[in-house]
Amino acid sequence: GQISCWSTTPPPGTFMAIDGYSSRFCGVYSDASEVTCWNFNGTSLPGRSGSFIDVAVNASHACAIDSVSGFVSCWVTGMNDNLQIAALTPVGVAFTSIALGSDHACGIRALDGQLQCWGSAVPVVPQGVAYEQVTIAVQFQAGCAIRASTRTVDCWGAVGVPLTAPIGVAFDSISASGNSVCGVRSADGGVSCWGSLVLAAGPSGVVFTDIWVRGGTV
Repeated sequence: GQISCWSTTPPPGTFMAIDGYSSRFCGVYSDASEVTCWNFNGTSLPGRSGSFIDVAVNASHACAIDSVSGFVSCWVTGMNDNLQIAALTPVGVAFTSIALGSDHACGIRALDGQLQCWGSAVPVVPQGVAYEQVTIAVQFQAGCAIRASTRTVDCWGAVGVPLTAPIGVAFDSISASGNSVCGVRSADGGVSCWGSLVLAAGPSGVVFTDIWVRGGTV
């Protein structure tokens, strides 16, 4: 749909997916024709032509999933000394979900639903478990993912502050920013948050279907 933003001016058009980090944003056009990227003042950043279904962004990179093959394409959008995310992107591996930390990326493989990460400072992630959605809390280089079988959430990689999801709670969607994660509960559509900075859980009695957390705001 149409993007509404404040403090930044997005390009015209309708989008099926967007992501952002700090002052950088990317979106996949609704016709899946390309990924376009911009910064907070509306200046264009390097995008990618092709057919895509999802995009993830950090301070230096963007990665997108091809709508036909499921292969991931990563490219540099900003200045950073660590360019290994793009250099080490898996070749010939299809993914259904992807997320970026500051120095690494993690995706869910289409073949078996398991996690695969690349870049530098790659965390140890759960193995032998099928997942549906993955998110990364950039500040702690920690991540969480929704189990395909139970829709409960597993988290990993947090240093100093435990990043522990609510036990036994099923989620439809999760999103992370900085050192916090929030999710939409399957049972009632409400919001739960966890991490070192516990964010407000959202309006009471409102049913949500998706969530996006950035910069301490849900």
